[in-house]
Amino acid sequence: MSAPGRTALLAAILAGILVGGAGRLTAQARSAPRFASPGAQAAPWSPRSGRAVAADSSEDPMAIAAGGLVGGAVGAGVGALAGYYLSGGSTICGDDACGLLGGVLGFLIGEPIGMGLGAHVANAGRGIGALDVLGAAGTGYLLGLVAAQARSPALLGVAVLVQVGATVAIERSTGRARER
Repeated sequence: MSAPGRTALLAAILAGILVGGAGRLTAQARSAPRFASPGAQAAPWSPRSGRAVAADSSEDPMAIAAGGLVGGAVGAGVGALAGYYLSGGSTICGDDACGLLGGVLGFLIGEPIGMGLGAHVANAGRGIGALDVLGAAGTGYLLGLVAAQARSPALLGVAVLVQVGATVAIERSTGRARER
């Protein structure tokens, strides 16, 4: 097997582990308080607030994914523009524009921040936004490096989908854990 083929296989295995494992980060369900009326359906109980919470108050995963994608696009654009202008813009440094590297670095910093915050906002702030950003950055950078090593644009597209999936899984699981 060639080196790019091994790298693509490793990326597929890693993506499966990340997405499959992130879905298991759910919080343990709690039972209702002991002295509930016999005929009433018991709602899950929150020890933090001392009141019942809705059984499934997590937002739709597709809405969280859409929020993450929109936030990632906005974060990438704002980061690229900020990096471009902060590093010199269109002035010439040797043979290249000074702002080009700054724009690329700004894109790479802004995209996971925007994706994590977009997913967090789409889930009404239920989860932990910092973990969403860290999850988006970790999966995005790791799978992006694998795709770059394999020189595969298709694998880069898969990396973005895995990044969104991991961010949604982290947001939903931390949101459920905070509600209980």
